Amino acid sequence: PCVSSVVALTFMPESPRFLLEVGKHDEAWMILKLIHDTNMRARGQPEKVFTVNKIKTPKQIDELIEIESD
Repeated sequence: PCVSSVVALTFMPESPRFLLEVGKHDEAWMILKLIHDTNMRARGQPEKVFTVNKIKTPKQIDELIEIESD
C-alpha cells in the first residue's frame, strides 16, 4: 500500500487551492476546467462549457484575493 500511494501521488495534480495560494493561477484554472469537463462527461453533458470566471481564495488568514480569467 505504501508503494502504490507514492506512485499514485507522483502522478496526481496539485489541488487548485494550493496552486492559487502559491501564485500558479493558470495551472489552477486548467485543473478546475479538467475537473469540470470530467464531471460533465460523466453526467452525459460533454457540451456544457466551463463558465467560472472569478474565484476568491484566502491570501492570508483573514484576507481574500480575487482572481479573474480573461
